[in-house]
Amino acid sequence: MDMVRSLLSQNSVSHNMWLYAILYVMIIRNRIVTSAKPGGQTPYELMFNKKPSVDLYRVFGCLCFTMEAKH
Repeated sequence: MDMVRSLLSQNSVSHNMWLYAILYVMIIRNRIVTSAKPGGQTPYELMFNKKPSVDLYRVFGCLCFTMEAKH
């Protein structure tokens, strides 16, 4: 919950976005290595047997985010 509070306060986001902050933190936590997992794998790797993609990381709480088109 500390990560959720940090996202909300750091980006000056309304507390109405609490649920979205929780979901975003869950995505982040499932894609980072923890010492509790064997072999330095992420929870995502253990479940799906592949490296997680970081393509869906965005700046939390920004009004607009532009992306370069992939060809």
